[in-house]
Amino acid sequence: MIAVRELVALAGSFRLGPIELQLGAGEFLVLLGPSGAGKTLLLESLVGLAPIESGAVVLDGQDVTALAPERREVAYMPQDVALFPHLSVRDNVLFGRRARGTMQGAAAELEHIAQKLGIGELLARPRVQTLSGGERQRVALARSLITNPRVLFLDESFSALDAHVRRQLLLEVRDLQSALGLTVVYVTHSQQEALVVGDRVVVLMQGRVAQAGAPQDVLGRPTTLSAARFFQIENLLPIESAEGDTCRVGGLTMRLDSAPPPGASARWLAIAAADVVLLGTAEAQALGLTDNVFPARVSSTKDARSRRVVRLALHASGEQELVCELGARDRLLDARRLREGDDVVVYLNPKVVAVL
Repeated sequence: MIAVRELVALAGSFRLGPIELQLGAGEFLVLLGPSGAGKTLLLESLVGLAPIESGAVVLDGQDVTALAPERREVAYMPQDVALFPHLSVRDNVLFGRRARGTMQGAAAELEHIAQKLGIGELLARPRVQTLSGGERQRVALARSLITNPRVLFLDESFSALDAHVRRQLLLEVRDLQSALGLTVVYVTHSQQEALVVGDRVVVLMQGRVAQAGAPQDVLGRPTTLSAARFFQIENLLPIESAEGDTCRVGGLTMRLDSAPPPGASARWLAIAAADVVLLGTAEAQALGLTDNVFPARVSSTKDARSRRVVRLALHASGEQELVCELGARDRLLDARRLREGDDVVVYLNPKVVAVL
């Protein structure tokens, strides 16, 4: 559907790329990364709003690198939805169809899309200034969809909304995307949004693709230190030595799910706090666990809303600490409440230990 080939774009002193990217028809792709990573520049390069220095953008087998945005048959919804204040709600939605001279069948499609987005009663309003934030987003989305785009590009389009409204609208977009077979590229810096809607996530860091894959794989197992810090992985442990599928960390031998690729320079381990499993001293033996089972002592516990964060000192490593976030089941069953100084056993499933 979309092929990005060695794309390079410049914005002042910032350089994006080279970017290699493939996107299948009907896929919901999330471009994820911190502010200044180049997400919007990449999106605008794909839409045709930003000139590229070199490389190519191919849509459905057609090289559209030199085509103007309006000839690419795509829809773009920026952060500022930019509704036209001098047009009614209905005319705002139909603007793209009128501009392209493709009004045949537009009334029936408008009815269908308005029903899907729940904006039917808004179409009669003469002024868009009367719309709420969520209503404006839905109208702008309808304006994008009614042109039957080959690809819908969303640039943090719902970031100005309250969290619960944003999540609800994202879920509606996801349902629409599935029902209509839309191909969507969505820019965000929110990991939760990537998990909710993405079929695949591409992580941009400093203008380059740092990682790509299924949301759970990418967010759960980052491959670079910068990505792990962006994902706020709590446990980043420097590797002392590595051989095959084992490494030494803080005096402990840690087994990995698989050996790092040949030639890779393993420097850190990343383990999310939610993946650190706490057991009683006898439970590990009863469960038959042998790899990555370490004695530890509770350094502190802290409750924050629905989270309980436990800091642990690993006995064998002295100063090495781990952060554990107890899940809902652990909190429910933890009748005795962990206290500072309690002895516990830590289990780290090799599948959740990421090598950076």
